[in-house]
Amino acid sequence: MRFLILFIVVLLSGQLAAQQTNDLTVLSTNYQPYNYQNNKREPDGHATKMVQALLTEIRRSSSLAVSDIEFLPWARTYHLAETTPDTLIFSIARTPEREAKFNWIGKLLPMPVYLYKNAGRNDVVFDKLQRNEVWAVAGVNNGAPTNCIEEMGYRVVHKSANYEVQFKMLDKGRVDLMVFDSISFAQEVKRLGYSNQQFAPFLYLPQCSYDLYVALNKDSNSSVVEAVQTAWQTLSDEGALEPFRAAFEETYQPFH
Repeated sequence: MRFLILFIVVLLSGQLAAQQTNDLTVLSTNYQPYNYQNNKREPDGHATKMVQALLTEIRRSSSLAVSDIEFLPWARTYHLAETTPDTLIFSIARTPEREAKFNWIGKLLPMPVYLYKNAGRNDVVFDKLQRNEVWAVAGVNNGAPTNCIEEMGYRVVHKSANYEVQFKMLDKGRVDLMVFDSISFAQEVKRLGYSNQQFAPFLYLPQCSYDLYVALNKDSNSSVVEAVQTAWQTLSDEGALEPFRAAFEETYQPFH
């Protein structure tokens, strides 16, 4: 029994040591088509490809040990990135409320945000004289667009990262509106088996349409910050990131 306990202690110690060898932890969430794990459980997406180029450059130009990209639910991803030094997060909307909480490394891609409604709901009509709180809205928990519309006075009655539940609520009339970026919305409609005719834009929200960034925890080691910033600047100076942005814009034409 003592040998078994000793073996377990050694094994766990080895695993802990292995976890602590990374100088930079990289976190993301599933949010197609920006960043997600594909059917093979591999990192994929337009923003992911940009960050993979960044990680390759960090490994080439510095001695940092960089983790694989870990995909977690958004609220947990955000919490860990906000509270854990030497943690890189993408894609994260750069908002005024978050400005002082992170080291902002570089801009990835745009995220145009809309409120969407069930196309069959003739009673859900935009009226600029109507107060926002009359509508019940679904949104991503701690997502920048969700936080934004709450500040505008909308009632967000359902918050989660379960897009299937949100779409079902919108489809069944359990909420009046859903806040979502237009590019990911189209992807989710297709993925969940709905038709494009079932939902319609209610209102474009330029004040909630943010650029997505790659960012670092604010309390990260200065050597980590410098290595990541230097690698990003190198890619920017070489124009290595522009083909990714051009391919994204050509595919989705994201601008309102």
